[in-house]
Amino acid sequence: MNASIRWLIRGAMPFGGLLAGALGAWLGARTTLAVAVTCSWLAVLWLVFSPLRRQRDIALTPDWS
Repeated sequence: MNASIRWLIRGAMPFGGLLAGALGAWLGARTTLAVAVTCSWLAVLWLVFSPLRRQRDIALTPDWS
């Protein structure tokens, strides 16, 4: 599992670099950094306000057998 996640993340890094370079050339470095910070905070806010934060126990699935 760990190797699969690392492969996905490290495989997406070149695309992120290309996207950041394109945005930096189009919008400028300061605006691109502001976009990156905003997107990072949106990812955090999505987790903070999700029901996942209030979940304390793992829900057990019913045994259908």
